[in-house]
Amino acid sequence: MNFYAIPDLLSNDMLVALMSILVALLASVYIMPEVIKRMRQAGFVGRDVNKPDHPKVAEMGGVGLVLSVTVALTLVGGALVFFNVLEDATGIYSALAVVFIASYIGLFDDIAVISRKNKAIGLLLAGLPLAVARPGYALIVVPFYGDISLWHYYPLYITFWVIVVPLGVLAAANAFNMAAGYNGMESGQTAIISAFLMLISIVYDCDVLGTMIFAVTFGASIGIYKYNRYPSKTFVGDIGTLCMGALIAVGAIYTGLEFYAVLLIIPMFYEGIATAYYSYKKIERRGACMHPVINDDGTLQPPKGAERFTLAFFLLSKRRMDEKNLVYTIQAIYVVLGVIALSLSVICVLVGWV
Repeated sequence: MNFYAIPDLLSNDMLVALMSILVALLASVYIMPEVIKRMRQAGFVGRDVNKPDHPKVAEMGGVGLVLSVTVALTLVGGALVFFNVLEDATGIYSALAVVFIASYIGLFDDIAVISRKNKAIGLLLAGLPLAVARPGYALIVVPFYGDISLWHYYPLYITFWVIVVPLGVLAAANAFNMAAGYNGMESGQTAIISAFLMLISIVYDCDVLGTMIFAVTFGASIGIYKYNRYPSKTFVGDIGTLCMGALIAVGAIYTGLEFYAVLLIIPMFYEGIATAYYSYKKIERRGACMHPVINDDGTLQPPKGAERFTLAFFLLSKRRMDEKNLVYTIQAIYVVLGVIALSLSVICVLVGWV
C-alpha cells in the first residue's frame, strides 16, 4: 500500500471508528482478566446482593475500562495526529484529562467512600480541562433546526466552556453512576448509548475525534461486558461508571450531539428525579435500593414501600423478573431510544435540517 495514501484512509470516519472499536476491544479483553485477578488478590471484593447466596465478586473492574480507553485513544488518536488528520493532540490530551480526573474521583469513592458534595466538586473539576483547551467551536446540533454555534457570541461561548461543560460532565457521570447496580447494567447500557452516538456522529459527519471517543467507549464497554454480564465476574465500581459518563459527555461536547446524548440517557433521569424527590422528603432509600427481595424462584421484587425508588424497582413492581431479564428489559429501552435518535438524525440529514 502506498504510504502517502494512509492520511486519506484515516480521513474516513467509518474506518477510524472500526479501528478504535477493535483496539479498545482487544485491550479490554486482554486487560480485564488481570484486573479481576489482582483485585481478588488484594481483597477488593464485594457481595452480589441480587443473588440468594450473595457471592463475592471482584470490585473496581472499571480500572480495565480506564486503561483500555487510554490505550485506544493514545494509539488511534496518535495515528491521526501523526498523519495530520488531526492538527494536534490537544483534544486527545483534554479528553484523557477528563477521564483521569473522573476516574480518580471514582477510585477514591470506591476505596474511601467520599461524600456526595465532594464527589460533585471533583466531577465539576473534571470538566475544567475542556474549558481550558476549548477543543471545538461550542457547537450544538438541534434536530429540525440545524447547528447552533456560540463561536460568534463570546459571552455565551465562554459560559458554555466554563459553566455548561463542567456541569455536563458532572451530570453525565452522576447519571451513569446512579443507574448502576445489576450485572451487566453499566457496561451494557454504555455500549448501547455509545454505539448509537457513534453512528449518529457519522451520519452528521461530526468531528472525527468525537466519533473516535464514542467508538473507543463502545469497544471497551463490549470487552468489559464479557466479564460484567450475568453472572458478573467483576463490578465496574464508581471508577467505571464515572468514567463511562465522562466519556459520553466529552464525546457529545466534541461532536455537538448534546441533544442526542440527553435523549439516549432519558431512563437515567428517573434515578435523578427519584433522588431529588426522596431527599426532599427526607427518605433515605440507599439501603432499600441495595437490598431487593429475592424470591425462591430467583425473581426479584422491591421491598415494600420502595416500589418507585429506582427505575428497576418500578419495573419489578409491575412484573417480577430475575436479574438477567431485568437488565435485558432496561437495555431494550435504551435500544428503542437509540433507534429513535438514529432515525431522527438520518431524517434531518436527508431533508437538509442540519
